[in-house]
Amino acid sequence: MKTLLSLATAIAISALTMAQATPGVATSAQIGAPLVPSLEKLQACSNPDCYDAAALRCAHWLLEAPQSEESEDEREEASRFLVAWMDLTDHITLSLGNEIYPLMENREVLVAYLAAAAIYAMDAQSPVYSSSMQYHSLWAAINYYQSNRDRIGSLDGLELLTKLRNEGRLDYYLTTIAPMLATPVAYSQE
Repeated sequence: MKTLLSLATAIAISALTMAQATPGVATSAQIGAPLVPSLEKLQACSNPDCYDAAALRCAHWLLEAPQSEESEDEREEASRFLVAWMDLTDHITLSLGNEIYPLMENREVLVAYLAAAAIYAMDAQSPVYSSSMQYHSLWAAINYYQSNRDRIGSLDGLELLTKLRNEGRLDYYLTTIAPMLATPVAYSQE
């Protein structure tokens, strides 16, 4: 199975810009930046599964290390490697849907969602994209947003998701609100 990242999602991941630096944030060296293997070697590899451990290290680091000016290049490198691994591996099938619209306000939060999905798939030994994976990944992305909000800034969609999570209604978002986000509305001019 392969990751089903739409062209629009891939473009969105590449096109969204990183937030501005906040002084006083711990550097990636203090957190322990992951050693990111060569993206070219991954893409040329006939067995991307040999990079599973490296991909999980990148995913955990992307979720846990705070954003900082010093870590921007490492975060970009780890993000690119993780997305490329997700596209090549058989360990996860990911089809991003309407649930990610609020996450597209910020590239880093979207990457946090993808990192959480990769971790969930590997930990649960369940490559199938499920509502449980969506829930877990949204929860992790919201936590990432809250931890880095000073640097990211306030984002309306993520503030709504935070409120729904805090009220215990994140499942309501996934089952009721998200499916309506891209549903065409019938309009008739009378």
